[in-house]
Amino acid sequence: MRCVGKRGRNACAALKRATHCLMGRALILLLVFIAQAHAAMPEAVAAPVPTREAPAPALVGGWHPADPDVATKAARFALPHLKEKHPRLRRILTAEQQIVAGVNVRITLLLRNGHRWRVTVWRKLDGGMVVTDAVRVG
Repeated sequence: MRCVGKRGRNACAALKRATHCLMGRALILLLVFIAQAHAAMPEAVAAPVPTREAPAPALVGGWHPADPDVATKAARFALPHLKEKHPRLRRILTAEQQIVAGVNVRITLLLRNGHRWRVTVWRKLDGGMVVTDAVRVG
């Protein structure tokens, strides 16, 4: 398009403004259309929202670090079953758990008299506990 003369330049400028205005309106209409179409999409079609994955559950049969509360309860349960006169717990040195038909909790205990014990306590599915192994290791 050639804009010649004063009238031509004015007409050319007006035409450019009108074209720019129409393109702006078309763009706004397009965006509104896209927004409405996206809002009408079912959830399954919309892009999934990334989330933090939950930690993997403990595998059956493998030993994993034990929850401190579980280890403390197992240690308190195991103390009267040790072959000591008056066993008193100083601290829990290590604690692992194994998922079975219930949970095995393997703990290493340090007693106040300096003796160390490796104890395995089976926490049954009904919540009951059984000491399945108790060995003095030091």
